[in-house]
Amino acid sequence: MQPSFALTPSAARAVGAICRRVDGLPLAIKLAAGRAKILSSVELLARLDRGMAVLSAGCRDAPARQQSLRATLTWSHDLLGTDEKVLFRRLAAFAGGWTAEAAEAVCAGEGPAEEAVLDCLGALADHSLVAPRKWDGAPPRLEMLETIRAYAHEKMKEVLERAAVRHRHANHYLTLAEQIASRLRGRGASESWALLDREHDNMRAALRWADQCRDVVLGLRLAAALARFWFIRGYYAEGRAWLERFLDRDRDAELHDLTMAAIRARALEGLAALVYNLGEYARAAALFEQSIGLHRQGDDRQAVARALTDLGGVVRDWGDRARSVALLEESLGLYRSLGDRDGIAHALVNLGYAVYLAGDLRRAEPLLAESVELCRALEDEAGLVYSLRMLGLLLAERGLTARATVVVEESLMLSRTIGDHGGTGAALNLLGYIMRERGELDRAEALLREALSIGRGAVRIGVAYTLEGLAGVEAERGRSQKAARLLGKVAAFRAEAGMSPQSYLARHTDADRGAIRDVLGEEAFAAEWEAGGRMSADQIIAFALGEEA
Repeated sequence: MQPSFALTPSAARAVGAICRRVDGLPLAIKLAAGRAKILSSVELLARLDRGMAVLSAGCRDAPARQQSLRATLTWSHDLLGTDEKVLFRRLAAFAGGWTAEAAEAVCAGEGPAEEAVLDCLGALADHSLVAPRKWDGAPPRLEMLETIRAYAHEKMKEVLERAAVRHRHANHYLTLAEQIASRLRGRGASESWALLDREHDNMRAALRWADQCRDVVLGLRLAAALARFWFIRGYYAEGRAWLERFLDRDRDAELHDLTMAAIRARALEGLAALVYNLGEYARAAALFEQSIGLHRQGDDRQAVARALTDLGGVVRDWGDRARSVALLEESLGLYRSLGDRDGIAHALVNLGYAVYLAGDLRRAEPLLAESVELCRALEDEAGLVYSLRMLGLLLAERGLTARATVVVEESLMLSRTIGDHGGTGAALNLLGYIMRERGELDRAEALLREALSIGRGAVRIGVAYTLEGLAGVEAERGRSQKAARLLGKVAAFRAEAGMSPQSYLARHTDADRGAIRDVLGEEAFAAEWEAGGRMSADQIIAFALGEEA
């Protein structure tokens, strides 16, 4: 006991982190408490981040095997058979759990034979060194508590097999990621997305290993395979960091190998999509153009069509509507010649949106409707989310707000179901505008606030549209100063990214801007506008949500 110990807010946070760090193990918590006489909770947490040695010899009145966490683990480890010990230390390569199949692929050979792995896993479970991990609807998984994994990792290093095991682990998950990447659209895609969610920590561990051993090919292939997962799930900054790292290392490599050139092209596409969603339009366009050049070099017409579609989307939002339509028409023609129905649906929605922005609503509607119909037929849920939202935007533009509401609500429901964070935010945003037009101001504000919360640290494009919507709500509620400041930041976002506003949303904003200026007067309006433009993205989001200090 330490009578002078006070559980201040900072100490409470550190104590909670310590309990999580030692996996809630009673012995580990008792050993940690024994260090409270000489270390603060914050200092103890910092030492635990460097390893478990700080918990040694912390309870001298207990039996020898309980005087330190290491002694307890050593006692359990010494009871294992030879093959069980080999498997135990090799399982340290996994992060976030594993299946029996993965353990057999990574850990068998030069120790337990593949057919013996199941029995060895059972023995480790009997000794409480591994435990089942529940994951709804998923095949059975096992995991190690982090404290036990750290001990197993030390054992793996002692026998100098860490590199071989980590390499097998990384290649196993590379193969899995590349297999899944081809199954992320259409029938059964939801199962593939769920599998990537479960294995994300193992994918991260594989990327870290590729980085540590400077295996550029492994790292680039894995990052390229994960790019769409990062995009849909909202891991924009993480995906960008990995893709940039491996692309930078591969920049000076010879690309005479067409297979390697194709991998680099896919990685460039993935990076382009992520930076586009972060508002870097010019860089996204340049990256897509690089990828198209590499795909043409390899005569991969399907890949060329895919990258043309994405480039068309970037230049569309950048404001070059004529070039966008030309690129998307070329892409659609390629896809039709290939008979690629997935690609046709993707090109149709992007072309329909570009034509809509160019003002040709009569041509846009059948393009968008065909895309919706095709996505339904293909059971492409991710594609359907986008196609429905674009059709809803066009219907709102035509003043058909009741129909638009039904269509966008379906897009929102589906995006939530499949975990499409960007799609969820965009649907919330559009629905907020529609609700405001229908006179449902409270619901409009709630939808827009939720969209803004989702957009934190992610998509500047979506944040700008949402801030515009909230500015309109604030203006209607008589808070014109706040509204002007929000619009000032929107203008800064647009100037920085070269963004071009959507016509339906811009129509509302133009009217709001004039009304706010009339209420405040030119001088006060300009002051609030400039103040908003100087705020950071985090500051303006907090301000919009009423969270500022």
